[in-house]
Amino acid sequence: AGTIIFIVCAIESLFVIGMLIPSIPVMLGMGALVAGGGMSFTEACAWAISGAIFGDGVSFWIGRYYGERLREHPWVRRYPTLIQKAEKLAENHGGKSVILGRFVGPMRAFIPSILGAAKMSPWLFTFYNFVSAVIWAPVMLLPGVLIGASLGLASEIASRLALSIVMILGIVLAIVWI
Repeated sequence: AGTIIFIVCAIESLFVIGMLIPSIPVMLGMGALVAGGGMSFTEACAWAISGAIFGDGVSFWIGRYYGERLREHPWVRRYPTLIQKAEKLAENHGGKSVILGRFVGPMRAFIPSILGAAKMSPWLFTFYNFVSAVIWAPVMLLPGVLIGASLGLASEIASRLALSIVMILGIVLAIVWI
């Protein structure tokens, strides 16, 4: 399960590919797994954080390597409006755009590369990348944990309710028979 979390979080953070791979369903499922006791919350967060940092790091270095040539990439040319929004976010907020972009689906896949192409300091990017992943992972896992816990509670209540209904029907039938 940890490896799956890492892979999905890394892929959904990768340049361009991240637009096509949403992590929300997997993170909700992993949160439910945590609620069911299949994995600790800390362990799930560690895997998610590691995958997110890795994916954004690779994207940053892609941008750093290609620089301005990044704009010529066929996928980048397909999404000019999205790229402009991501560039504006990066221009207005600098490193904080990594944190903000982590929560904005399609832009998440472009911001690290844009910052890499803009020659942001690798150390500064790494700092913001780490902070964004540490915030993002628990925020994405917690709803799944809550859903999983509520499903467990609902099943426990449902079995008690079913037993109570059967007992009441049995009593009613016994009274009618007597």
